[in-house]
Amino acid sequence: MTAFLQGSISVTDVVYDHLLIEITSSLLKTKNFEYRICTKDEKLVRQGSFRGPMVQLRVSLMNTGNYQLLISENGREWEQFGFEKKETAMAYA
Repeated sequence: MTAFLQGSISVTDVVYDHLLIEITSSLLKTKNFEYRICTKDEKLVRQGSFRGPMVQLRVSLMNTGNYQLLISENGREWEQFGFEKKETAMAYA
């Protein structure tokens, strides 16, 4: 059983500098959330909290690769979202 209503949270699946989390359910927009970012082998990279409806997390200092974002509201079961961190393309003149 998942912690959130289907489609109530939107997460960017490919990121460069910022990971965007948007709470799309009107029932959850004013709630407090906890998050964790872990590597594929479950090593904790970052954790914190935010209040909906939208937050941008800076991930530019993270290594490229695949990660799991786990989100919980009020101690509920953790909801998982996968995303890929890519290297920022540098423009040279």
